[in-house]
Amino acid sequence: MNKRNIAVIVALVVVLVVVLMTVSGGKLSSSKQDGLFSGLGVSGGATIPNLTDSFNTTAAWGVFQEYLKFAKAHDIEGLKSLTYQLSDTCANPDKRAECLVLVDSVYSIASDFKLEDFKNVFYDDKQIILTTDYMRLYDDADDTKVVLYFVRSTEGEPKVLGIRFCYGKESAQNECVITDPARRDADKDGWWDDIEALFKK
Repeated sequence: MNKRNIAVIVALVVVLVVVLMTVSGGKLSSSKQDGLFSGLGVSGGATIPNLTDSFNTTAAWGVFQEYLKFAKAHDIEGLKSLTYQLSDTCANPDKRAECLVLVDSVYSIASDFKLEDFKNVFYDDKQIILTTDYMRLYDDADDTKVVLYFVRSTEGEPKVLGIRFCYGKESAQNECVITDPARRDADKDGWWDDIEALFKK
């Protein structure tokens, strides 16, 4: 898959999740129930505990893999059950054909993600963020960081909120996602700024 195709795919992810990026010069650049948790020993209806990095990574990744299975199967109701918010396109039954094109785009790029690459996890009782380090995904591409955003349901289950791709190297001028506890919730409302920015207005 060439970089131009990736750019198109990523741009379309906004139908199901929110992707903050633009395309410039042909290169990508960033801008600013039961069964799911049975393997984790959590029964349906129980509040999922906020325990450790490993638990939260496993829980969020498990949801994301189920999300991709539903995307591959064109199961919109399944996607809806695992997504914090659907786009207007996929929420509209009259636009099913357009929605499925976008669903396929999401699956095409995100199915290549690997759990072992998501080495960083940040979480509390409301949200989870998984990130990779900056890494070379393609020989002719800039180093890339992938960010997965999740919002917890009232029972504590992760719901897919968004995907973001950042390019280059982490710096004060190129901060992909703010995870510093002292700075990540500027308005002190409990929602981290990078999470809140993806909510539908």
